[in-house]
Amino acid sequence: MRGLTVAGAPHVARKTAPRRPATFARPRGRAPGHAPARACARTAARARIRSVTSARRLALALKLLLFLVGAGTFALLVARTGPGPLWERLRGMGWGFALFLLPSCGIYALDCVGWRLCFLDPPPVGLGRLFLVRMAGESLNQTLPAASMGGEPLKALLLRRFGLPAPVGLASAIVARTGITIAHALFVLSGIAAAVFAGGERRELGPTLLGIAAVTALGSGLLYGFYRSQNYGLGRLLGLVLGKVRLGHSTFLAHRESVERFDEAVRAIWRARRRRLVVAGALFYLSWCLEALELGVFVHLLGLGLTAPTVFAVAALASAAKAAGVLIPGSLGAQEGGYVFLFAAYGLDQVAGMGFSLVRRARELLWIAVGLCVLGAFGLRGGPRRSVDLPAPSSPESLSSAPQEAA
Repeated sequence: MRGLTVAGAPHVARKTAPRRPATFARPRGRAPGHAPARACARTAARARIRSVTSARRLALALKLLLFLVGAGTFALLVARTGPGPLWERLRGMGWGFALFLLPSCGIYALDCVGWRLCFLDPPPVGLGRLFLVRMAGESLNQTLPAASMGGEPLKALLLRRFGLPAPVGLASAIVARTGITIAHALFVLSGIAAAVFAGGERRELGPTLLGIAAVTALGSGLLYGFYRSQNYGLGRLLGLVLGKVRLGHSTFLAHRESVERFDEAVRAIWRARRRRLVVAGALFYLSWCLEALELGVFVHLLGLGLTAPTVFAVAALASAAKAAGVLIPGSLGAQEGGYVFLFAAYGLDQVAGMGFSLVRRARELLWIAVGLCVLGAFGLRGGPRRSVDLPAPSSPESLSSAPQEAA
């Protein structure tokens, strides 16, 4: 019988597991080509990191080199002028230095009012507090070699502590910085016109005026491109660049919603607040003109005898020289060289040009110290005092609702 042995004892069949088909056999090692692919990806990532690190080191070395060149130029001009004659000339100002500070107060006040007009809606802070926030941000703009843009994110962070969403605050700061730059270009062009019609010795200024006009035209083209990029989306452009280099793109995607809100806020300001932006631009231009008044106060205190068109021309052209040294911290050396050259071109000695530059440096250091003190008083520790949820970027009205709720 089946299931019985010859001796009649039952036979128990052993159960065996079915064999796994060959196609589903578990591989003992990694699939062919898997390890080389991962190794290639790691190698490519390390290469990108090394390239970015090398670029940062190169940029740092370039900035250090420019700073050393500027410091060397400054030291050379002081040595050629002589500390003794400089001190004797500056002693003639006396207590007039306090009068010299008044135009700079007007400069900061006009810029603050102009910045307030660059918001989509009035910010939830008063004009006085907004003035302090701007002072703190400008203290970094005047010290960091970042094309006067290093302090703009700081302004947005400080405004965030008072309930304004960071994308809205940063958008207003970027629009205001664009308006200040446009007003500066108009100020330089006005200075070129004043230099043409000003009296005195100006034979050395012909090539200089042509060069400044050419650089201003080039800068205006770049400024127009910056304006167009704001309408396209600065954050969107940044995302495209990070996607190309494949570095930091994951961090960008994590903050993509805030970046989109920032882009929409910038576009909404340019579209919905054109009249107020024109008024803000006029205020920015007047603030640049106050630099000519500052130079006029210095000329009056020392009795240098320059005409009003000459003073305006020197102030405008010297501001162009300072802007050329934007990658140098504080435009060290560029500002001094510009004033010395322009004073000499209009028949004044080197001591007068270097003296005004030193007095202006003292004024800048004073305002930088005030801004840093304000920054220390505000502090950056902790979160915002009031949290405001910014709505989705659907329309300018939705963007403007957050500041109104915060107020």
